[in-house]
Amino acid sequence: MTEIQKFFDGHNLFITGGTGFIGKILLEKLLRSLPKIGKIYLLMRPRKGKDIHERFDEYFKAELFDVLKEKDPNAIKKVIPLSGDVTKPDLGLSNADRKKLINEVSIVIHSAATTKFDEPLNVAVSINVNSVIEIIKLCRELKNLTVAVHISTAFIQSTLERIEEKVYPMPMTYQEVKNAIEIIKRRNLSKNDEEEFTKILLGDYPNTYVFTKSMAEGIINETANDLPFCIYRFPIALATYKEPFPGWVDVAQGLNKGLMWLAMGIVRVILVPDLKDHVYFVPADFVGNALIASTWDAANKRNRIF
Repeated sequence: MTEIQKFFDGHNLFITGGTGFIGKILLEKLLRSLPKIGKIYLLMRPRKGKDIHERFDEYFKAELFDVLKEKDPNAIKKVIPLSGDVTKPDLGLSNADRKKLINEVSIVIHSAATTKFDEPLNVAVSINVNSVIEIIKLCRELKNLTVAVHISTAFIQSTLERIEEKVYPMPMTYQEVKNAIEIIKRRNLSKNDEEEFTKILLGDYPNTYVFTKSMAEGIINETANDLPFCIYRFPIALATYKEPFPGWVDVAQGLNKGLMWLAMGIVRVILVPDLKDHVYFVPADFVGNALIASTWDAANKRNRIF
C-alpha cells in the first residue's frame, strides 16, 4: 500500500460537483484505489423532476463504474448523497446534514462550477464565487479538517505566457462585483447591453469563467489563508487514457467533440493561426490521479497550489 493510500485510510470526505465529468472520475478512482477510505458525502441537487435518490441510482449506472462494481461492488455503499445546492446559503444543506459533515468530515474537495464561457456574470459569480465563500464557512466549522481542495483552472491568467504557482491579485473585489451585478439588475439592461457592460468589467479576462475562477482563488487567499486549503489547477480535460478503461468521456463537448469529429472524418481541416501556439490538455484520469495526490501533498503542507 502506498503512502497516499495510507493517508486516506478512515478519512471521511465531502465532495461538491461530484456529478460532473471530473467529479465522476475522481469518485471512481477514490473508491477503486483507496479500499480503506471512509464515507464520501456527495452534494447533489434535485433536478428535472428527480430527487437526489433517483439521481443517485442513475449515477452509478454509468459505464465508468463497471470496473469498480466488478472489483468491489460494496464500495458504492460508502457514498452518501446529500441534498443541497452550492448557489444557496449554507450550500442548501439541512441542519441535520450540515451537523453530520461538521462532526465527521476531515477532507473537502470543491469541484462544483459552471464552465460555460458565456455564462451571465450573476450566474457565474453565484456558482463559482459565492460557493467558495460557503465552502470556507463550512470548513471553519468542521471539527477535524485536515485539508480542503478548491479546483480551479490552469488558464487563471490567460493573458500571461507563463502561469506561476501563486495566487494572482483579484480582478475586482467581491463587493465591487456585487455592485456591478446590482447595477445590471437595477438598470434592467437588454441582453446585448448586459454583454457589452460585462465585457468592460472583464477587461483582459476572456470570459466570465476565468474571471470568476480568478476571484475565487483570491478570496481563498485573502480570507482562508489560515486554513489548510489547496488550489488545484488543470487545463482542458480529454477522455480517459487508461483508467478505469481508455476513452471514457461523460459528455462529448468542447475539444472532446472536436477530436471525435476529426476521428470520424467529419472535420478534416483545422485553422491554426500560429504554428507556435500550444493547446494544453490532459486525459481525465490523469486529472483525477493528480488531484488525489495533490490532496495528500497539501495535507502534508508541502505546497498549496497545484
